[in-house]
Amino acid sequence: MPPTLGEAKQQPIARDPVPSRHRRLDAPTAFCHAVFPTWAAGVTYTSFRILGRISHAETIAQGTGIRELPRLRRVYGPGNWRKRKGTARIQLDNVDIRLAELHWYEAHGIGRCEMKRKRYLD
Repeated sequence: MPPTLGEAKQQPIARDPVPSRHRRLDAPTAFCHAVFPTWAAGVTYTSFRILGRISHAETIAQGTGIRELPRLRRVYGPGNWRKRKGTARIQLDNVDIRLAELHWYEAHGIGRCEMKRKRYLD
């Protein structure tokens, strides 16, 4: 028989022992690092692989200037979110190597998330 309302109130509430702002990044959470364990050169993404370093990185939007801010906070957690862009040499699935402009979201303590190829520069 399910507990009555009075009995349910007496049971302790299960809480996360580690608040999200103190949780280790390798813990199984919705953080970007759980999906993309590292952002070093040579890591394969959905349709490309970064060869070398990302250069000419710059912030193009920050805080409330990001249209996707509520979704980023809901999925990955609160943070000082920035939308950034930069250039890098990438290898496509069909083995072509191209210079491309990349866009991604980034927050301190969370890292880079949702990297996408915007256009080819060569």
